[in-house]
Amino acid sequence: MPIYYQYYFFNVSNPLDIERSGAKPRIKEIGPFTYRSKWSKNSIKFNQNDTVTFREYKSLEFVPELSYGSDTERILTTVNGPLAVTLALLQKAPLVVRNIVSLGLSTITEGFFIKRSARELLFDGYPEVLTSFGPLLNPSIPNTKGRFGWLYGRNNTDDGLFTVFTGKNNLAKINQVDRYNGLNEISYWKKRSRCSRLDGTTDGQIIALGRDRSFHLFHPELCRTIRFIPIELALNSSNFISKTLDNNQIKFTVDRFTPDSNVLSSWDDYGGNSCYLSKLTPPRPELGDLLVNIRQRNQNQSKFSIKPFMRIKNGRIFFRSGVFDMSQCKYGAPVLFSYPHFLYAHPNYRENIGGMKPNESRHRFEMLIEPITGTSIRSYARIQINIYISKPPWISRFRNIPEIVFPVFWQELRAEATMDIIERINWALTKPFLYADIASYVIIVIGLLLVFLSGCFMLKNNFKSTQEKVTKSAKVN
Repeated sequence: MPIYYQYYFFNVSNPLDIERSGAKPRIKEIGPFTYRSKWSKNSIKFNQNDTVTFREYKSLEFVPELSYGSDTERILTTVNGPLAVTLALLQKAPLVVRNIVSLGLSTITEGFFIKRSARELLFDGYPEVLTSFGPLLNPSIPNTKGRFGWLYGRNNTDDGLFTVFTGKNNLAKINQVDRYNGLNEISYWKKRSRCSRLDGTTDGQIIALGRDRSFHLFHPELCRTIRFIPIELALNSSNFISKTLDNNQIKFTVDRFTPDSNVLSSWDDYGGNSCYLSKLTPPRPELGDLLVNIRQRNQNQSKFSIKPFMRIKNGRIFFRSGVFDMSQCKYGAPVLFSYPHFLYAHPNYRENIGGMKPNESRHRFEMLIEPITGTSIRSYARIQINIYISKPPWISRFRNIPEIVFPVFWQELRAEATMDIIERINWALTKPFLYADIASYVIIVIGLLLVFLSGCFMLKNNFKSTQEKVTKSAKVN
């Protein structure tokens, strides 16, 4: 199955105005930058409990003909990720660390926005002195050897150790995840909570649908499971997906799935998400359980009024519906994911950024699945990476930067079944039924033949019996 990753960056049009006077950010989407991906399962081990353990390695190769220019030559203006992360983590650091890092921040030459190529921002990374502060701010942050990239170290690697059910003894459990990295729970969340549940999820390749036609998908990079439900929308105004094979139409019904609307709901809109707790430091904890209208520290220099997008309760941050706080699994970094252009999110996220243009058909996360075999026919996994800007009050250099949820880039993982897979599915869906029909006709014919032969046999016996009676009667006379 051909797999492509496409990345779209939000290029910042007015970086100097934002830094100097707190202007409303204006962005323009640049992309796609397309990479062809190859997946291969390795370290495969079959277990006695009807499971198989493996690692799935992924490699990416740039495809220039499907991209908006070169990923090394196209220069983008974007938020300084390491700086934003450092400022957020600094607020929880001990006083000594605060002083050391604050002194270091006063010497950096680049501002809150930087210019880098797409490849540097994604996989290759770029030299960044701020990464040296990571171990000081959080000892669990991995050593990146002085480089930063949003996906640095993610090429030519795997997503971890999966153990999934083979479905040998129970087809309803095929491809469901039993363990990830040896654990039967998602370790970032409270044990035995709804949020930490791993059982019943799938790796998204072969899917066993539940009675309600829903399923759960787990991906380590998203730090959680996502429930998918069918959407009653037809593909090309039909309930069929069509492929041409030898000038004949192969048609079979598919179900279209999209994430449950509660996946990115805030805790007050959907209580089931209250166990997804943030590691971020509230900007103004003294407000308590109030809706926080985050504004610049130096409000008189702000050019626009920031719309509220979070809530603070019991000293914890809860973002309004439409984003998922990943700080718990990203070493406390203020990283959030949403749908592209804040699709389906609270409108305040879009109002704080100029240039957001959500489009349901282009930005929706969806999967097309053949329901009988559970095969994924087509997938459009669309996710946006954002960073929440939060600044320590004692650092004046960046006082005008608006404290908002800032979009960085969005990605689409696109996979579509090949003609060979389509043909195999069509065979699985039609041939057994065809053979069953042929067999039923054969049985009917054989049955009719047996009835005919039985009738002939009975007629023969009756005729023979009559002849014997006539013969006996003639002898008597």
